[in-house]
Amino acid sequence: MCGAQGIEFRAPLKTSPALQSVVAQLRQSVPTVVEDRYLAPSIESAAALIGEGSLTTNVDLPKFVRGRSE
Repeated sequence: MCGAQGIEFRAPLKTSPALQSVVAQLRQSVPTVVEDRYLAPSIESAAALIGEGSLTTNVDLPKFVRGRSE
């Protein structure tokens, strides 16, 4: 969440296409923190996305990121 927020603060600079995709998928479930709020629901949503592996399912990551030895 903090990493995604930091990337968004750096706009109009962009990160890699793979990371842009991950941030976009995260933002479908976890809104940007605009003002002080209770973060537990967002943390739980982000943790679920990570646990399910759904953040990287449709992302073209380098082979070493997914533990491939090719």
